Formats: sequence, C-alpha cells, structure tokens
Amino acid sequence: MANKRHYIAGVTPAGLAKYAFISKPETWQGTEVGYSVQIKMSEEDTKAFIEQLTDELEKAKESIELKPGKRWSKEPSMSMRTDAEGNILFKFKAKTTITTRGGETIKRSIPVVDAKGHPMHITSLGDGSIIKVAYSASPYWMSNNQNGMTLYLRAIQVLKYVPYGAGTAESFGFSTDEDGYDVTEDATEEFVADDAEF
Repeated sequence: MANKRHYIAGVTPAGLAKYAFISKPETWQGTEVGYSVQIKMSEEDTKAFIEQLTDELEKAKESIELKPGKRWSKEPSMSMRTDAEGNILFKFKAKTTITTRGGETIKRSIPVVDAKGHPMHITSLGDGSIIKVAYSASPYWMSNNQNGMTLYLRAIQVLKYVPYGAGTAESFGFSTDEDGYDVTEDATEEFVADDAEF
C-alpha cells in the first residue's frame, strides 16, 4: 500500500479501562508489543465509534490505490474484540520509542492527566478506572484478509482512578444494585454508636 497515510485524531467517550500498559510495554510470546490500553464504552458509544471508524475508512479507501488482485475485506478490523461477557473492547497502542530525523532513538512516555487536565505521575492503571483516550487512527492493509483501522494511543485522561490490582465491583462483573448487605450501612451505624458514647 504505497500511498500517503491517512490519519484522523480524536478523543473517545468515557469508558472502563482494561489491561492498561502505560509505563511498561505489553509483551506477546516474548515479543514487545508496546504501550497499550483497552476501553469498554457504553453500547451507544460503541456503536457510534464503530460507525465513525467505518466512515473514515471508507473515505481513506478513495485515496488508497491497491495493486491488481488486492482488495479490502468485507469485514475489516476496527482494532476491537469481544470479551467472554459479550462486551466490545477497543485497543489503542503505541511504540515505546521514537526515532528522530537525525536517527536518534528516544524512549517515549504516555501522557496521563486527571479530569482537570493535571498531569498524573502514575506507573499503572487498574481495570475499572474510567478513562478517555486521545488517539489517532489510520487505515492499514497487510493482505486481502488483514486490513482495517489501527488505533494509536496518544494520551489518557483519568476520570476515576482505580489502582492496579484493586479492581471494582464492575470490573469483576458484579452488579452494584443487588439487594442485601451494604458495608456502608455498618459504617454509619458504628459512627452513630461511637458518637452516642460521648
């Protein structure tokens, strides 16, 4: 695909972070993949994001000239997968280094900011954190069966921070509106009882 790369840039809707590699690279079978994060959006936002990527790919196809015999697949990849619960996860990735025009290799980092835009100096991000992803997307063509849109990770905004390993009820797949025991009620009762002693 010897054509000028077509890039778009944007910010995702808010969603749940999964499998975030923001300071140490992800590896697969001993090979470094790079920085990456997956995000689960609402059903409505997921549908809209797929439509946006599909529209951008169709626009890009108009300026991409494939050699005779080469073609785009009927269902090109949109850098997403479906997990065991049926949720669609989008995966964004980035290289751990960049090479300057002078040939120098520089280690890069992924900017992470809080809801107010302040830099967050964290080395990990736990599943269940609520984030937005600043990204760029570009079409790719490797073969008639392997083509679509690649999602590149540029930065992350954290709206709700969950430390790595902590997890949340939602991240484990639990509902939070079940009838039954509520630990916060115990905390309230203990506070009232302690206060009554004075």
